[in-house]
Amino acid sequence: MTRATPSATLIASVLLVLSVHGAASEGGCGFQLGFKALHELIPLIVGDCREDEHHNADNGDTLQATTNGLLVWRQADNWTAFTDGTTTWIIGPNGLESRPNGGRFSWESAMTQGASGVEGHVTLSPICPGPVRPGQVCEQPYQATITVLDQQGRTVAQVQSDKDGLFQIALVPGVYTLRPESPSRLPRASAQSVTVSPSIVTRVSIQYDSGIR
Repeated sequence: MTRATPSATLIASVLLVLSVHGAASEGGCGFQLGFKALHELIPLIVGDCREDEHHNADNGDTLQATTNGLLVWRQADNWTAFTDGTTTWIIGPNGLESRPNGGRFSWESAMTQGASGVEGHVTLSPICPGPVRPGQVCEQPYQATITVLDQQGRTVAQVQSDKDGLFQIALVPGVYTLRPESPSRLPRASAQSVTVSPSIVTRVSIQYDSGIR
């Protein structure tokens, strides 16, 4: 019988540890099924898991936070996606594709007649230093990431406004907090609560403060 040498045993142990680490983070969480498949396609973009996947009872989606963003399985259209707050990667009929958060592929479900959700306009102001003259426009559309939180403070969605400052997102009826994200101290915008009613698209305005005075 051939015995493993101490060196061989050590190498085998190291390989086992590395294999386990590749499937789960230090916290013990891991990726499964569709999330695992998406992570394996773009591991550096998705990053490591920060929690186990969990069910969102409000809309039926499955979510899992990672070190770089959020993995989502959408019950409404059965697509699996990852977002970093700016870009969404989604496995669709053409394989893995990416798009800005504010956009949609033609094959994705869009908000239709009778849907509920939120649509909004994001602006940045003031953009004019000093006193504003009559007729002077001192705000402009602003591209920003908006995080949607449920009443328990859990992230249920993220969306980015487009170049015209517009965004739209489907949500089941309920009360949500819209949290405008800011990569630095300025510009900033305040979070706001919004109530989504059945078969109604609620309109909101979000204004970022440029800090110009």
